[in-house]
Amino acid sequence: MVLKVDSEKLVCQKCGRQFIPELPKYCSQCYSEKQGSLQQRICTQCGSIIDKDALAYCTTCFGSATSKYQQNVKEYHERTDELQSKLLIVEAQKEYVVELLRQRELQIKELEGTIGNLNKEIERLSTHLGILRRDRLQE
Repeated sequence: MVLKVDSEKLVCQKCGRQFIPELPKYCSQCYSEKQGSLQQRICTQCGSIIDKDALAYCTTCFGSATSKYQQNVKEYHERTDELQSKLLIVEAQKEYVVELLRQRELQIKELEGTIGNLNKEIERLSTHLGILRRDRLQE
C-alpha cells in the first residue's frame, strides 16, 4: 500500500523514503533492487544464484543432471533391448505351441475318424453276429 504524503510525493512501501510517483509503490532505488532480484535465478538443485538466461541449473548441477539423464537413457535402452529379446523368445514359444496344438487337433480328427470307423465295424459285426445266432437257433 502506498502512503500519500502530499499531492506530489509518496512514501516507498519498502524503505519508507519519499518519492515522486513515477514508478508505482517503490522509490527508484527499491524499484531497481526489485528489478535486479527478478533478473537473478536460483539453481533448482543446489540453490545457488545462476545467470538469468540459464534454464534451471548452475553449470555444476547441469553437468550432474546431464550425466544422470544420460545414465537413465542408457538404462532405458538396455531394458528395452532386454524386453525386446524376451518378446522374441515368447513369440517363438507361442509359434511352437500353436503348431503343437494344430498337430494335436489333426490327431484328434484322425482319432475321431478311427472311432467312427470302429463304431461302424462294431455295428456291422453285431449285425452279423445277430444273424449267425438267429441262424443257429433256427437249425
